[in-house]
Amino acid sequence: MEGQNADIYTAPTKHVAQAALDDFQAKWESKYLYAIPSWKNNWDELTVFFEFLIEIRKNNLHSQFNWESEWKNQKIYQK
Repeated sequence: MEGQNADIYTAPTKHVAQAALDDFQAKWESKYLYAIPSWKNNWDELTVFFEFLIEIRKNNLHSQFNWESEWKNQKIYQK
């Protein structure tokens, strides 16, 4: 699932992301009955980041991944 989910957020344009979401829906709709319709109903709000240049989006996505990884590592080492 993660790979297809990433295809949505790393798409170069909102149109390509919409196509990736449609593919994601075709594969996962039966498992995520509520999540996918919610995603589609809120699509415009969830895809505001496509207004930014792709370089900025990639940097932000990379920064978010690093922050989450660091946070998880801190939780592990605190135990």
